[in-house]
Amino acid sequence: MPVTIRQTAPNFCLNGAQGTETISNISLDNYKGKWVILLFYPMDWTFVCPTEIFAYNDAADKLAAVNTVVLGISGDSPYTHLSWLKASRSEGGLGGLINIPLLSDVTRETMKNYGVYNEDKSGLDYAQAFRGLFLIDPNQKIRHIYINDNGVGRSVDETIRVIKGLQFSDEHGEVCPANWHEGDKTFVPNNAGISKFLVNLKK
Repeated sequence: MPVTIRQTAPNFCLNGAQGTETISNISLDNYKGKWVILLFYPMDWTFVCPTEIFAYNDAADKLAAVNTVVLGISGDSPYTHLSWLKASRSEGGLGGLINIPLLSDVTRETMKNYGVYNEDKSGLDYAQAFRGLFLIDPNQKIRHIYINDNGVGRSVDETIRVIKGLQFSDEHGEVCPANWHEGDKTFVPNNAGISKFLVNLKK
């Protein structure tokens, strides 16, 4: 069955690459106490994928400020990840500028556990991951799921907005309305709270 919101995130233990080295035995359990973005993507050496990796890597300081780390996951081997990490941008690589761990789900077990494995045999991306983003809280519960088809990249700004909203709601017991951004009004989730909020909405 596909994973759902508030479910304990399926654990994994994967090898991969980071920076200029291969890495081993990276487990979700290693990140208890932090918010984790699991960023599934179809393949190295493709087209939208490097733009997403650069975007989330460039947001490292903003993500660290909200106690969040990013783990990229695809079906590529650790050595394919490493060659992509080291290759120049002019060659379609990441230019040695990325610090996000890129993990290797060569068995596709993790993709399947998270419901992002592409079973459509008619396309070139068969047996690869869809663009799935899973936001996992410090207690290793899944709090946000976002999966789209492969033609459109994901938004770092929206990811950070959701993280901040969940953190605010958890801490204060209030809810964040549509299009909420940090500093906007929130309200207590009861009849009085929603009534007051709606009355004060701009017409």
